[in-house]
Amino acid sequence: DAGNGTAGPVAPKLFRQLGCEVVELYCDLDGRFPHHLPDPSEMANLCDLISAVKQHQADLGFAYDGDGDRVAMVTDQGEILSGDLLVAVIAGELLKQRSGTVVLDLLSSQAAIDLIERQGGTVRMAPTGYTRVMEAMRRTGALIGGEASGHIFFGDELFDFDDGVFASAKALEAISGAGEGVSGLFAGVPKYYSDPEVKLACSDEHKFAVMDRIRRHFSQRFELIDLDGLRIRFDDGWASIRASHTTPNIAVVAEAASPESLEEIKGRVMDEVAACCAEEISSGVLEFRHG
Repeated sequence: DAGNGTAGPVAPKLFRQLGCEVVELYCDLDGRFPHHLPDPSEMANLCDLISAVKQHQADLGFAYDGDGDRVAMVTDQGEILSGDLLVAVIAGELLKQRSGTVVLDLLSSQAAIDLIERQGGTVRMAPTGYTRVMEAMRRTGALIGGEASGHIFFGDELFDFDDGVFASAKALEAISGAGEGVSGLFAGVPKYYSDPEVKLACSDEHKFAVMDRIRRHFSQRFELIDLDGLRIRFDDGWASIRASHTTPNIAVVAEAASPESLEEIKGRVMDEVAACCAEEISSGVLEFRHG
């Protein structure tokens, strides 16, 4: 599913040359994007691809963004693999050739980390944002890096930039090499649960100062990774809090090993934010929603 973006004229041709049977969705260029927005990080934009994979009993499906630099994958079971999970799949083939580091952003699933480590890789975290992931890759000499939104980078002399079509071809190579299908790759990796990101409105003028207050509060009470945003560790999950660099809000997202743990983690994080930012909430600087 090219979403009527620029991957349409390229990806189907490449996959056919690689020996794949290809079913095309919205591969004609149309800047009006009449079917859905070309954004594979939003689940609503993957509904048609999921249906087509099931209807045609396909082994997998790929979805691209408008300029083809981001990609997501749908498994034969109709499950979505976001960019971080796709990095973990591709890393398995690269790690067969040599040991090395894999860079993931702060919003990456624990499932991606588990699979990479099971395959012998070392995970390094980077701030969210594709330029930051690229910087961390070059600094660490990583084999591959990426983020949940679908940007994937390779430690390759020719393809050291984010190219969704190249990344999906490398995913096909990894899956073929594994010989067990996409679902088999994740066998034994615990399932994790998450909800859509919660955005707390906060003006560009105040959001970083509010984030500094949140950072001080949580660093005194929790084990965390602090890389522009926070990734807070819990026994059975994690949560992230960060000030958006592109929109006036502070974003909160969580992931856990069970739906019950997810609700518990989200509740605790929001309670802590309410406690440390009571002044900002009461003054209207931070728009707070909880429960």
